[in-house]
Amino acid sequence: DTYDITVRYAPEFRNNIDKLQNVSINTLTGQAISLGSIATIAEGRGISEIKHEAQQRVVYLSADIAQISLNKAVTIVNNTIQDIATPSGISVDIGGQITAQKETFRDLTVLFILGMILVYMVMASLFGSYRDPFIIIFAIPMAITGVIWAFLICHVTLNIVSFFGIVMLLGIVVNNGIVLVNYTNLLRARGQNLKESLLNAGKSRLRPVLMTSLTTIFGMVPMAVSTGLGSEIWRPLGISVIGGLVVSTLITLILIPLFYYFAHHKDKNGDTI
Repeated sequence: DTYDITVRYAPEFRNNIDKLQNVSINTLTGQAISLGSIATIAEGRGISEIKHEAQQRVVYLSADIAQISLNKAVTIVNNTIQDIATPSGISVDIGGQITAQKETFRDLTVLFILGMILVYMVMASLFGSYRDPFIIIFAIPMAITGVIWAFLICHVTLNIVSFFGIVMLLGIVVNNGIVLVNYTNLLRARGQNLKESLLNAGKSRLRPVLMTSLTTIFGMVPMAVSTGLGSEIWRPLGISVIGGLVVSTLITLILIPLFYYFAHHKDKNGDTI
């Protein structure tokens, strides 16, 4: 159990300045001296709480954000600070969520790059090729383009939750490319030429690619259009995943076969030009 213990002088002593000056204080040498010999006591107004950070006295001003992004709020605060004459010896620093956001963005950026490297390494080991994983992973930057367009259309800004959605896209957008490229390699191994294998793979894998993408997209629609409690947190996640998947699906069906063709048209079994 924890009990709050408060030690105070009796009211007849603490409410009298003359008696406060006679309060006895023990020094390091053990000598007792009066408080009035080292301090001047006077009545006045004082603050109820003193806070320190890095051995400096600080005062925190906080505000809630409504209907604007965190970055826009920081811009407004910076403009307000510039219009105020800051006294000498006082510095102003913005912290709180913006500091946490910068640290989280830095960590998520490292995770995103590391994720791309790991995805490439896994595909390279499974395909036994350095070229095909590079073709598939090209859909990831295009998915980010779709995320940007989705943000512009839905008036959503990049935040920590939407960044999580971008990191999630690393493992989602490459699935369709893996299905398409793997089946193309299988058809080429069966003796079909490059152009024929690409056309047949596109026809055969069109339905699985669309089914995989559409089920994920429609599964995210309730999250993206939600307006209930907490929707401001989860809505950017759904929008980022939907925007990335829409564009990455088009990239998988159109550009990845094109890139595959130019990457393999000089192979011994792919001279179809």
